[in-house]
Amino acid sequence: MNSFISSELREVYAGSPWYGPSVTDVLTSIDASVVYKHVGNTHSIAELLLHMAAWTEEVAARLRGKVASEPSRGDWSDDSAAPWPELIRIFRDAHFDLLNAVAEFPSDKWEDMVPYENAESETTTFIKTVNGLLQHHAYHLGQISILNKQLSKI
Repeated sequence: MNSFISSELREVYAGSPWYGPSVTDVLTSIDASVVYKHVGNTHSIAELLLHMAAWTEEVAARLRGKVASEPSRGDWSDDSAAPWPELIRIFRDAHFDLLNAVAEFPSDKWEDMVPYENAESETTTFIKTVNGLLQHHAYHLGQISILNKQLSKI
């Protein structure tokens, strides 16, 4: 199971996922001059990428035994004004740390329930948590791609 999950994470990050371009493909296509701009009341590309990194870090921490909560850097971090290459590095580092956490995770624990701060708030398994993160990435990559197209035309 661990190798399958790692393969799926790698595919979304830099492979050829079935939904379209990988994270790497999208990030390398972005015009750096637009990453901090907003369209209406939307989040910026920089904010979206840092949000993705925060949840990637949170999922890795959960696999290592952290009780589930909001990401340590916050759901929507204030660090999004960092230089674009730094934001890409933060996400990349979070991704590779998650791959390490998946490799270290006991293969017989994927169907175990993730412990939450408030036991009544949510219940999900570790495998559903990682799968949810992949879905989360696909969702926000779509937003980033649309914002890049819109803002690059302005």
